[in-house]
Amino acid sequence: MLSLTIDARMAKASGIGRVIRSLLPALTPPQFDTCLITSSSSRLPGFRHIISSAPIYSLREQFDLPWKIPRCDLIWSPHYNIPLGPIAAKKRIVTIHDACHLAFNSSLSWSERLYAHFLMKRAVAQSDLVITDSYFSQHELAYWLGYPKEAFEVVYPGVDLSWFETKQLTCSFKVPERFFLCVGNRKPHKNLQWIADLYTRYPP
Repeated sequence: MLSLTIDARMAKASGIGRVIRSLLPALTPPQFDTCLITSSSSRLPGFRHIISSAPIYSLREQFDLPWKIPRCDLIWSPHYNIPLGPIAAKKRIVTIHDACHLAFNSSLSWSERLYAHFLMKRAVAQSDLVITDSYFSQHELAYWLGYPKEAFEVVYPGVDLSWFETKQLTCSFKVPERFFLCVGNRKPHKNLQWIADLYTRYPP
């Protein structure tokens, strides 16, 4: 049985949290002995937990996480904020979903921009495997971080096909028979205004 530790502090969030919640059902015994690092408010049933109160993307997490990670075969960090110090895990995997904090950093302070760039560089250097969501993200990360694109393994996120059954959508969410579906949050870099303008210009 593979012993696995996951930094699941973002498990209740959208985006990355959705990825974590969707993968966890497949990471159970007898194939995996999974332990979650969570905050007190993001505990998930059915798993062993280690509680960390350190804020995500903070300097404090770099002092808190390394000594809390148990001895295990593998640790997975679902975002680039990996623990930089020595850890008890034999191997590290990190998922860097995109280069948003590098390419669209106008909303970040100079210290946040510096920290994001430094931490992403270290995440690539210190991890045994770096996963990203698409070939576009692979290209962007290679460009902004100065690594060859081969440093990033593209693994597309899974799809829960039940969410795309038209009958379920129309019954559960009361949408019309003809509609345009965009899955994601409303952050500016998602470019939803462009989608709305396109839909208005070319209605179904």
